[in-house]
Amino acid sequence: MADPRIETLITQYGLWRFQWREDGRWRQVDANQLDAEAAGEHTPSEDEWVVWTGAAHGVTGRAEAPEGRDEPTWWMHYGEMPAVGTVRVWKSDGTLLPVRTIGRVWVCEWYGVGQPVTIEVGDKQFHVRIPYRRHYLS
Repeated sequence: MADPRIETLITQYGLWRFQWREDGRWRQVDANQLDAEAAGEHTPSEDEWVVWTGAAHGVTGRAEAPEGRDEPTWWMHYGEMPAVGTVRVWKSDGTLLPVRTIGRVWVCEWYGVGQPVTIEVGDKQFHVRIPYRRHYLS
């Protein structure tokens, strides 16, 4: 049997990739690992792929700071698309943010000052602020 076809979404900053397989599995992976996979230096395990559930069970986020800065300027949230409905994300100042999709996964990222966001996934709402951990953009 042939390997399932894989689609890739590259974040605007380019550090993270989201992949969707035609068999309904997805993963988030950093650019360095994908480079290692392409070079034959790393073989991903099947455990790296998550089965899409269609449930709006939460969201995940990341924040990154450029070298030499104390505060992050790049923000990202992502999760699974609901079986029914859409995803909307807006900042506490009311600004609606763009949401991109790949397969049944959504990704929202932006540059700027950190602030809480409201994420609507189908009929559920999450009010979140990304906890920041130092990870320099390079």
